[in-house]
Amino acid sequence: MGVNIRHNGELFCDSFLDESKYIVITSVRTIEYPTPMDLMVMALGSCMVSNISNSVEGRVPLNTRNISCYLEKKMQEKPAHKLVGIKATVTVAGSNLLSENDRKLIEAAANSCPVKNSLRADIDFKIQFKYV
Repeated sequence: MGVNIRHNGELFCDSFLDESKYIVITSVRTIEYPTPMDLMVMALGSCMVSNISNSVEGRVPLNTRNISCYLEKKMQEKPAHKLVGIKATVTVAGSNLLSENDRKLIEAAANSCPVKNSLRADIDFKIQFKYV
């Protein structure tokens, strides 16, 4: 799989996968479009939720559509503009029938996400699980 990226001027880029008809527009100048860093954080949340869903589907008494994730990123401006922290909250609604083992499976799945495991070690990553 390859990704094509084209700069469109004014710090806007179009990105698309080789086999996809979808285009993702990024910008570092406006809030209308996500920044590349926003996409990285979105990829992390999507990966964790997908990993949980894939791991528990049919194994625990839970509708996987009730799993969500909210993330906040913390950026450092100087000396270099970079990501220094991510706080994730994974919410599992309808979890009243989950056992302790079910919860351990959910948490292990979130923590084994390949995007999470690709983060630099110096990024302060915190994850909280809410069972409601």
